[in-house]
Amino acid sequence: MKNIESVYSFFEGLGIAHPEQYFSQFSTSLVDESCVLLRQGEEQSHAFYLISGILKACHYTDSGIERCKEFYFPQSLCLLFSSWIENRESRYQIESVTKVEYIRVPISILNSQEWVNARIQLLEQQLLYKEKKESFFLLNTHEERYKYLINHFPHWINNLTSIDIANYMGISPVSLSRIKSRINNC
Repeated sequence: MKNIESVYSFFEGLGIAHPEQYFSQFSTSLVDESCVLLRQGEEQSHAFYLISGILKACHYTDSGIERCKEFYFPQSLCLLFSSWIENRESRYQIESVTKVEYIRVPISILNSQEWVNARIQLLEQQLLYKEKKESFFLLNTHEERYKYLINHFPHWINNLTSIDIANYMGISPVSLSRIKSRINNC
């Protein structure tokens, strides 16, 4: 398993003592850009720990419009929490934005008694993240949101397309282009 130290550190950070004992239940995969790892409407049987590349969770409307929920970068766990907690099919699709190397972590491990502390850690992290995301969207204008991404998440600006960023921000690519022009002309 490549980058074993980052994998080990991630799971230790969740309170898993000796995570290597679970590695035999994990599987590593490498996929190209635009590969679907979980289809919208399917049951989520695995979480995905990213070794390299970028994943996104998005919803496709009946008319084909894409709504981006989240992007996932290396050393993070891609997990659709509501599907996991409610044990129901996913409202989102998980797909690769770039070439991605990842580890499939069975949901059954996350649900096991040995992983209770890890579940609590994951849920606490998710709650804090969601609170920050709500603040990001509710308390900032579109321009302030984009400036925040520039200052706090430059890897988003450097690795995602303008279409992806606009979709995440809930604006059109044309609106994002205007925001970029205003910022560059200041």
